[in-house]
Amino acid sequence: AMFQSATKKIVSEIDPDGYALFPVKSPYHSQNCKQLHLLIKKEKTFFSRGESYVPTPFTLKDILIDGQDLDFGSSSSIIACYSEAFSTSVSAQVGVDSGHVDVGGHVSGSSSEAMSSVEMRKHTISERTLLDVVKDRKVNQQHQFVKEMKNNMVYVILDVIETEQACSVNNSAKVETGMQFLMKLLKTEAELSASRERKLTFPAGTSIAYKVSEMMISSSDTLELDWVKCFAASAKMTTFDRKEPLAASLAELKEMCADKKPLFLNVIFEILGHSDSLVVLDELLGPIMNDLQPDFQVLDQMEEDNRACVAKMLDLLGIRKEIPPGEPLALTAESKGIIRAINILIQSLSGKI
Repeated sequence: AMFQSATKKIVSEIDPDGYALFPVKSPYHSQNCKQLHLLIKKEKTFFSRGESYVPTPFTLKDILIDGQDLDFGSSSSIIACYSEAFSTSVSAQVGVDSGHVDVGGHVSGSSSEAMSSVEMRKHTISERTLLDVVKDRKVNQQHQFVKEMKNNMVYVILDVIETEQACSVNNSAKVETGMQFLMKLLKTEAELSASRERKLTFPAGTSIAYKVSEMMISSSDTLELDWVKCFAASAKMTTFDRKEPLAASLAELKEMCADKKPLFLNVIFEILGHSDSLVVLDELLGPIMNDLQPDFQVLDQMEEDNRACVAKMLDLLGIRKEIPPGEPLALTAESKGIIRAINILIQSLSGKI
């Protein structure tokens, strides 16, 4: 319980809103709480306060056909250093004097808890990279883990926070009690003292917390991100009225052909990384929704990386810069459906619906 208490405190400091991280419950589970390890989602009960997962020894590479040679491009960085010291003490005494007899008693107690300085390193795999790496690999339906799955959802660890050096948690408690009994010819005293000290040390590289990504096994046995949860998490949307139109728009994107879907998702992730791209794309989508060519001059107001990102999205939609602004667009039915979905997505991310 000392380790779990420590990881919960650390997570509450670095992820106070509880959006992303799950604390590791025991050092015993540390090796199974690494990047690409698969999790089993526990069913919620009446007393559940949130989502909960059970780590497994299996990894994403294990369930993919020829997946062991895949490179997911993990990056790492130091994110924080945490330490804590806490102590409490309490004492009480009582005495009774009835003339010939004097009776007294006392009790005191103290406890303290300390955590050595914990420097933490974050290891990250981006969801965009994950999708790009696995797009051509199929899931092995004969793998033990896959055969025991209750549905087509796969829960995989992408981000892990680990200790950079060895650290320890110390807990000590002490209780003292005594009684004194005095009479004219008799004096009696009794004392009792008890103490307990606990220390837990764990090595460098111990997992402290992890982030979960949800994927789905498609009908063609490929892996896809759960689009609704992915974008809802990116926008930190929690209200039902914003999730409804977003879910409807993403249903359109799911119908795209397999070769286009990863390209669109990659571009959308790039746009999410540049907040001013949302404003410009929103402005461009106005005339597009009316089947008219937009004015590309608004792209000149953006930085080069952001401009290239939005231009790539428009190119995927089949909208060419060479056409004069205001000219009618000849778009396919598929392109129109995708444009409607992208528009709802951008509106949702911008907080307009």
